[in-house]
Amino acid sequence: MKKKSTVNHFIYLRDFIKKHEEDKLQNQSGNKTNGIVYTPQYIADFVTNNVFKIYFSDKIKEMEWLPSSFTVQFDKLSLMKFFSEQEEKTKNLVWNHVSQMKILDPSCGSGRFLLSVANFLLELYKILSINLSLEEIKRHIIEHNIYGVEIEKSALLATKARLLIWYFHSDLELRELNIKDNINSIIENSHLNFQIFHSDYLLKFNIKPFDIILGNPPYIENKKIEDMEYKRKLKIFDSAYGLYDLSILFIEKSMELLDLNQGYLSFLITNKFLAADYGIKIRKKIVNDTLIKQIIDISSLSIFKAAAAYPIIITLKIKSLAKENLFDFIRLDDLINFDQK
Repeated sequence: MKKKSTVNHFIYLRDFIKKHEEDKLQNQSGNKTNGIVYTPQYIADFVTNNVFKIYFSDKIKEMEWLPSSFTVQFDKLSLMKFFSEQEEKTKNLVWNHVSQMKILDPSCGSGRFLLSVANFLLELYKILSINLSLEEIKRHIIEHNIYGVEIEKSALLATKARLLIWYFHSDLELRELNIKDNINSIIENSHLNFQIFHSDYLLKFNIKPFDIILGNPPYIENKKIEDMEYKRKLKIFDSAYGLYDLSILFIEKSMELLDLNQGYLSFLITNKFLAADYGIKIRKKIVNDTLIKQIIDISSLSIFKAAAAYPIIITLKIKSLAKENLFDFIRLDDLINFDQK
């Protein structure tokens, strides 16, 4: 009989994530070269909830969930309340749609945005009263709804560790697996089919289509990319122009992978490309190929006061027909009050 581990695997997984993030952030010069920035969880939650409420505000009008005359703009609480009040038939229609959604973080880091997505979907699935256990719902979310790409192996493991903590109810369930006390053993013996890929998103990742792509893409000025061959390969992107940075290439790549009929993109990103000369090609592409749903200036938030770049949250929808771009521009000092509007 195998001896069960005495290690608290929840603590082990949390410590693994913490050490991974601390090791990366301690190397400040490495951060500047690799574009490593870990988004605070509350901001990842805000970006996630915001793009979902934009997505569902549109979908409720487009899908046969309500009469076509119905119009509404939701915050998260009223969105969940709305779904909870629907008849069983409508809930089934929503489940049939949402259960097939694919949401991607193309630079998932240690998994904070994917955790936000998992929490949002879990709350929604509970409201829809589908005939699945909590474990089955969580497994469905991990194996069918959320996708991640990460070029760093250690960050990829941290993402899986974060999702494992979310999936299991207690350390007792982990111990029942009779696993060794290391991260690879825990992941392997969880028997979860993670859709988290160790890959170069810009040059090698081509799975599509996605309903939502969100996250905080790396901000790396191309002049700091020392690998000349890699820089040459990036010229496949129209937006690789002038003194571009990698984050705008993430926008172009993501636009290619989104569903042409219902794809949404929401990135926490520097605002420089909106005015700088190097952004002229990506700006043209955004105007021609998307509906700009919203731009939120969050540079006034205290966490960004010392930042050299001014961050915004830009949310786009792929468009198949020519439409005029009318969108909300919001300058935000307080996330909490905004989410209640």
